[in-house]
Amino acid sequence: MAHTEPRNGFLMLTQRAPALARFTRGDAVRLTVAAGSLIVALTLILAADILPSRSVQYSVGDVAAEDIISPKAVSLESNTLTDQARKAARAAVPFQYDYTSEKAIAIAAEQAQAFSERVRRVDTAFATEMKPAERASLLEVAIPGLSDRAQTTLLGLDAGRWAAVRAEAARILDATERTELRDTEVADTRTKIEGRMGGDLDEAERMLAAELIAPLPEFLVRSDANRPGP
Repeated sequence: MAHTEPRNGFLMLTQRAPALARFTRGDAVRLTVAAGSLIVALTLILAADILPSRSVQYSVGDVAAEDIISPKAVSLESNTLTDQARKAARAAVPFQYDYTSEKAIAIAAEQAQAFSERVRRVDTAFATEMKPAERASLLEVAIPGLSDRAQTTLLGLDAGRWAAVRAEAARILDATERTELRDTEVADTRTKIEGRMGGDLDEAERMLAAELIAPLPEFLVRSDANRPGP
């Protein structure tokens, strides 16, 4: 507060220094409460990042409602992806043909045996004395997988014609297995096998002969080509 003092006959204005505010006990209490509240708030905020999150249960096919972060890095080998990668790598390697005459002869011998087993019941039907009805019943089930037309042709054969059909089918089987046959030629060879039948066979008998040898395990599907790799 300003007041006047006389000096040399003049009135002088002077200013009194303001009184300093006092730090009371109430101020200390308020400061303590405010500091405590700030500490608690900061603790809660920091604890939210440290404490583990609540357990989340998902089933296969569920869509996650939030991002799920793994607590650590984990490496997992997928057998499915590994097999796919191996198959892709194997398929990328070109065929390496390993045909030899020795292998062809061995395959031809195996297939001749398979052919004899395939037509064994037909041979029995024509080599055994039996009534026509009995022979027909046996021939109907002798060779599974024949087309209706080939089955009808078989039922109409006598012993002589069966011998001719059998011999020609065996000849073409042996000739085919003894030659090199690449994968790229399989489809074309299959379509032409009936036309290779010769002798005195008619069209129906040639078709029957072709069906006799086509389903054999390695006929026209034997592997002259191998892919190297695992």
